[in-house]
Amino acid sequence: MEKRTRGEGSSLLSCLLCSLVLLGLLGVSPTSALAQIYSGSLTGVVADPSGAVVPGAKLTLTDINKGQVFKITTDALGRYVLSNLAPSIYRLSVEAQGFRTYVQEGIVLDVNQGASIDVALQLGQTTQAVEIVSAAPVLSTQDAVQGQELNRTFINDLPLVGRAVFDLAFLAPGVVQAPGTVFGPNQMAINWSSNGGRNSTAEVLIDGVTATSYEANSAVNNVLYQPSVDAVQEFKVQQSNFSAEVGFTGNTYVNMVLRSGSNSFHGSAWDFLRNEKLDSNDWFSNRSGGKLAPLRRNQFGFTVGGPIKRDKTFFFADYEGTREHSLSVHSAGVPSLAMRNGNFGEICPEGFDGTGMCTNGDNQLWDPYTGVYDAGNGGPTLRTFVPNNNLATYMSDINDPNSVIPQLPAAFQLAQVPGNLIDPVSSKMMGYFPMPNVNVGTAQYNRFNNWTGSGINRPGSLHTRSEFRRASVGGSDLEPYFQSHHSPEHVLRVHPRLHIHPGHRAGLPEFRSGHRPRPSRVHQEVWNRHLSGCLHLWRLSSSFR
Repeated sequence: MEKRTRGEGSSLLSCLLCSLVLLGLLGVSPTSALAQIYSGSLTGVVADPSGAVVPGAKLTLTDINKGQVFKITTDALGRYVLSNLAPSIYRLSVEAQGFRTYVQEGIVLDVNQGASIDVALQLGQTTQAVEIVSAAPVLSTQDAVQGQELNRTFINDLPLVGRAVFDLAFLAPGVVQAPGTVFGPNQMAINWSSNGGRNSTAEVLIDGVTATSYEANSAVNNVLYQPSVDAVQEFKVQQSNFSAEVGFTGNTYVNMVLRSGSNSFHGSAWDFLRNEKLDSNDWFSNRSGGKLAPLRRNQFGFTVGGPIKRDKTFFFADYEGTREHSLSVHSAGVPSLAMRNGNFGEICPEGFDGTGMCTNGDNQLWDPYTGVYDAGNGGPTLRTFVPNNNLATYMSDINDPNSVIPQLPAAFQLAQVPGNLIDPVSSKMMGYFPMPNVNVGTAQYNRFNNWTGSGINRPGSLHTRSEFRRASVGGSDLEPYFQSHHSPEHVLRVHPRLHIHPGHRAGLPEFRSGHRPRPSRVHQEVWNRHLSGCLHLWRLSSSFR
């Protein structure tokens, strides 16, 4: 019978209890915990000058910005694995008995990067150190993912009209906007196509959490939250060979990392101003001889981050608001001066015959009070036409005894004078339309598109706001923890305007306003702990709605 010591039994019991705890936590974790591609990893082999592996070497990885320390030892084959690392800048230190201490500075680990650094130790005392302050960028040797990554410096220096962070996707090779679509700071559809793939199928991840809403029976995917440009630390477009962890996507996904606090206080404030005095005139206003439509746009905000307790607890927050008041340039067909005086001859461009009838009957005006019954034509017809379509010189005989139109009461009968078919109310309303200003008096004149301008509309306004807050806590070895929270983005649009739609409710005043809240709340928790020699637990809990 085999005899076991008390220590061995305690070790097995500890492993069993750890396994049960792990199963319990996995059972209550949300399905979004599968989105674990936010973090990176660092692997490698430690060897001596002859190439032989060095087991039991002590590795220390330090986050330069936050002071968080991760410690691990190499296994019997000299290998080490540091996983679930947040994107940041690190320093790697390796110590082993009989060898000089190895130090490598400035290790940049990007989002979802599996980097590898092999360490070659030199003989000597541990009090001596070999420090590498400049080295080639670490390579991702654990996968073959292809894509383009933009760091904080590049994002900050690149000017973006409208400051829409998703416009950065168009910098990646093969990414183009789908024809006939709109994308910008207030458009949340993912309308780009990558390398010939179908548009609107990209996946967007923010700190490892999906931020995409898939509409049923629709070809449009929407982004639930568009962060401020100043809140983004990294922006990566990955286009091929990504892992099976990424689902619900076509051939592209965008992986974004938002900023967090560090051991030093940092912040920024801004107000981006746009108005018509800083822009050149557009083609439509030039065409009509008008000025550029007025624009007043202010996009303002701030970021602030720093330590709550050095090397342990950090915070970061940002706010951005937009206030825009603008007029839009419109084109329409408006009544000409002749029409305002009752002469509608221009609606017959084919011309009139000797009697004044339009050669195209569809464009001829008829007197509605002279209808007669004609059995050969299937019933009532309009008998008398308006010569040259000129109502100003035509006098209608409303007392025609042969007319099938009921006679008006005496109080409402029209005077027997030229122009008695012109309604004074309609004539008054025509005066509210602007005068034609496009190709007037030329062969290119088109009555359906004879006016361009912006003065017909009162200013429309756009108000938006977005917020982001994050708190992170760093514990002992391999125990980072952080929470993130994104507040709703609100969009308020007000559009009082006088619409011009030729042939449909022309000239009716209309007031439009709307408040469209986009509740894009995110709550995310990451917990990473080395429980024992037999169990390493990493848990991500997140929700995006």
